[in-house]
Amino acid sequence: ITTCTNTSDALQQMLPLVDSSLYDELHLPPARRLIQPDDLVVVFESFNSLNFVYAKPDAIFSNRNGHFPHNDFIGKPYGCKIRSKNNHGLGFLYLLRPTPELWARSLPHRTQIVHELDASMIVHYLNLCPNMTVCESGTGSGAMSHAILRSIAPKGKLHTYEFNKMRVEKAREEFKGHGLRHLVEVHHRDVCGKQALLELKNGDVKKTDLGEAEKTDGAVAASSSNGESKDKVDESEGDKKEDDGKGGFQLGQ
Repeated sequence: ITTCTNTSDALQQMLPLVDSSLYDELHLPPARRLIQPDDLVVVFESFNSLNFVYAKPDAIFSNRNGHFPHNDFIGKPYGCKIRSKNNHGLGFLYLLRPTPELWARSLPHRTQIVHELDASMIVHYLNLCPNMTVCESGTGSGAMSHAILRSIAPKGKLHTYEFNKMRVEKAREEFKGHGLRHLVEVHHRDVCGKQALLELKNGDVKKTDLGEAEKTDGAVAASSSNGESKDKVDESEGDKKEDDGKGGFQLGQ
């Protein structure tokens, strides 16, 4: 017991405790126990099949298990089991509270996404903490964005950039619907090429060469699903590396 106490004291000296005063206001959507109209609900159909709905009065969600009126969702607690109105009630599904991980598994894919395991490694190695400011190049379907937003709340800011106008508008709509609009700014801009990194100085975002933007307390993560996109990231850093034929992500201080 003494050894554990000493170890705990040593860890507390190395890792300062979180200042609870930072959490003096709502920073994420309120964790309602009961589903309300317009709430996002992740629908668990089976282990390999998740979907989502925004609860709307008089709307109906249908799948191969049956028809499920949204009126049966509203007022029910997250985690409950709902029976279908047809098929003698043999069909069923579970209503789950959304998390970045569940959203990544149920969201509409507009692009390839960063799945939860890779997202957790990126958040960990970048040491993302509450109130940080983060720049993301390539909003895509928004899966990685949601993982970042959870990490930098309550007063952080994500500047995410996307060149496709349709994806920009859809991402803005989703962030607003999920109650995250105050934490994120979605920019319609192409940031690929020589000026690959977006640097924040005094709250202003500007394009800059990667080499000029290096900071002692900053980090860069480059995520790619194939070797070609990874080569482009390496070239933008001015240090061409041999491609091992595999995707993945790289980190640089």
